[in-house]
Parts: sequence; C-alpha cells; structure tokens
Amino acid sequence: MKRTDKKRMWQQYFRDRWRLFLIFAVCFIIFLTVFLLYRLEKEAFCYACLLCAVFLGALFLADVVSFVKKHRKLQSLREEIGFTLENLPHETKVEGKDYQELLFLLMEEKNRQSFVYETERKEMEDYFTLWAHQMKLPIAAMKLVLETDRKPDVKVLKSELFKIEQYAQNVLVFFRMKSPYTDYVFREVFVDDLIRQAVRRFSGEFIRKKIRLDFQETEQKIFTDEKWVVFVLEQILSNAIKYSGEKGEIRIYAQDEGEIVVQDNGVGIDEVDLERIFEKGFTGLNGRMEKQASGLGLYLCKNILKNLSCDIKIESKKGKGTKVHLFLGQRKIGGGKADFLQK
Repeated sequence: MKRTDKKRMWQQYFRDRWRLFLIFAVCFIIFLTVFLLYRLEKEAFCYACLLCAVFLGALFLADVVSFVKKHRKLQSLREEIGFTLENLPHETKVEGKDYQELLFLLMEEKNRQSFVYETERKEMEDYFTLWAHQMKLPIAAMKLVLETDRKPDVKVLKSELFKIEQYAQNVLVFFRMKSPYTDYVFREVFVDDLIRQAVRRFSGEFIRKKIRLDFQETEQKIFTDEKWVVFVLEQILSNAIKYSGEKGEIRIYAQDEGEIVVQDNGVGIDEVDLERIFEKGFTGLNGRMEKQASGLGLYLCKNILKNLSCDIKIESKKGKGTKVHLFLGQRKIGGGKADFLQK
C-alpha cells in the first residue's frame, strides 16, 4: 500500500470514529470530575485509569486490525466488483448489512440491464446481417442487367429498385417499432382506403407479373393507426405477389366483422413451416427456394399488429395457396354510434 494511501486510510478511520473518541473523552472528564469532587485517593484514580486504558486499548487495537483487513479486502475486490459481490467482507453491523443489500440489488439491476442490452444488440446484429444479405440481391440483379444487356429492360430495373425501396422501408420500420417513442396516431379510417394505398404501391408488380386482383370492397371503418396498418397490408401483398408466380390471382375481402382476408393461389406454405412463420429470420422452404426472403416481413407484421392490439393468422397448404387473416377492430359504415370490436 502506498504511503499516500495509508495516510488517507488513517484519516478516514479517525474521521469515521470521531464521535466515539469524543464519547471516550467526555466519559474520562466525568470520571475525573467525580474523583476530584469526592477527593478520592490519587492511587485509586490512576489505577482505574490504567484499567480503562488497557481495556480501551485492546478494543482500539482490535478495531484497527478489523478496519485495516476490511479496507484491504475491499481494495482487492475493485477488479472483480463488476462481476460478483460474493466475496464482500462479512458485515455484523445493521448499517453495513443494509448497504450490502443495496449493493446486491444494484448488481441484480445491472445484470438485468446488461442482459436486455445484449439481447437487443444481438437482435440488431442479426437483423442487419439479414437485411444486408437481402439488399445485395436486387443490387446484384440490377448490376447484371446493366452489364449484360445493351438495352436494359426498364421494367426489370424498376422492379429491383422497388425491392430496394421496400427493404429500406423495412429497416426504418424496425427502428421505429423498437423505439419507446413510436408515433402512433389512432383515428377512424376506411379499410378500403388503406387497401387501395397498398395496392397502388404494387400496381407495377401486378402488371409486370400479370397477376389478377379481385378486391371486394369491405365498406368498413376501423379505429387504428393508418400508417402502420398500410405497412402490414403492403408486406402481406408483397408475399402474395412474390409467391403467386406469373398470371396468378389475389383476392382481398372481408370475411367477418373485424376480419380482412388476403388470399392468393400461389405455391402455399408447407405445414411444417406454418408454426414458425412469424419467427424473426425464419424463411421456410419457400424462402430458401426463392433466395430473396429474409424472414423479417411477417415478424414485423406480427409485432406491429400486437402493438395495435390486433392479430394475424395464416392458413395455407402446399400447392394450394395462402389465406392471411387480419383481425382489426372495426364497424360497419353508417352503423350509428361507434361500437368498436376487437378480435
């Protein structure tokens, strides 16, 4: 221990115990005053002082040894204090035990916060790994078209550029969804207007792949956040178009109160994959065959709808198409007093 550290240690020791020394001094003065007032023999006074001095000296020595040991122990624990508190010196005083209990509570909270941070960091890392892989594919496709064709097909380039726009939007949605300050704005909106917004965004893809759209107007209103519901509809339509193939058909209709269905006659989903399609990063057999799926779209949809107190369900059979059921609180137009339902 350095000389300055020793000096600081002793200063701290006497600073912590000045009240105790003051009590001893007051007791000694009282003791002396009583002897003088009663004019007792000096030998008795000196003998009593000697006994008190021996007793107090032994207590003082024991206290000093205990203080020095504890101080050195705490100094040695500085390097491992971030990992464990198990080696803290044993406390016998109530105040010391209370402080140690607070330290253990702080350590528990620190570990919890570290676990949350590490989980979010890992999730973010996984997401951007998938996202970067996803972004590379349309960029590589555009590069190939531009390098091999003297007159590049504008429709193909626009289609690949549209995918890049989608992926960029997905990463923004992912950040907003994770933020505690997500700007939800709830109001009454027409379901059909939301569907039309999503369909217009994919109009070029419908034309390019010659996919037929059968949109049956729902004539319903819902009380929700327009921006987030439109994003969910776009993700569902994107998957339907992706797996419908050339000259497929997509139907959009209301099946029940609060239930909107997006149905396609595409390749369908294997029964084994159905239970895991909402997991982050899960692509399933179709995604592996398509080689452009990241397994993020349905994961985002599930979490967004959960935040909106809504739900999503998917029915599908391999080779027989897919039905996506969106459960949104809704009411009929002209239904009088608002009566919002929630599935």
